[in-house]
Amino acid sequence: VRFDNAGSILWSKCYGGSDTEQGFEIVQSPVTGRFLMVGTSQSSDGDLSGNYGLIDIWVIETDMNGNLIWQKNIGGSQNDYGNSLSLPSFGNVTVAGYTDSSDHDVIGQHGLYDMWVAKLPIDYIYFPVNATADPWTIVYPAGITEYPEMSDPLYITQGKPGAILEDVQVDEVSQ
Repeated sequence: VRFDNAGSILWSKCYGGSDTEQGFEIVQSPVTGRFLMVGTSQSSDGDLSGNYGLIDIWVIETDMNGNLIWQKNIGGSQNDYGNSLSLPSFGNVTVAGYTDSSDHDVIGQHGLYDMWVAKLPIDYIYFPVNATADPWTIVYPAGITEYPEMSDPLYITQGKPGAILEDVQVDEVSQ
């Protein structure tokens, strides 16, 4: 459920399949505005593409309107629980929980339930930033050559004194 500042419901959605799913944490990406959620799943139908066994960790990403973009079950053939997630770096999500599995995605389980942390890549569409090798050209942040879809990048460029800048675009409009 997403609320506005006055507490009114903007939208609400259910995610899952024919068995039991639970959600434990949700974070909004500061880059894309999308929502990432972690919980558990026992289904292998509906919004889910599979299940490894008993209970799996289930990670989903939605757009700002709650529409499912992607989902992934992780874990093994026993019980796996995802309790929290974070976005430590762009393009990755870290999931923390605990597991009783020792197969499929789980490596090095020590016995009974162990704490388990997994890092998952997130795929985004990237757009290029065009900069020449000219020493008078500056792109900020330094070294950035592309930026992710729906991000709000800040780029500063500088041309040679007296240079004529052609086809400079702001919000896809030539200036």
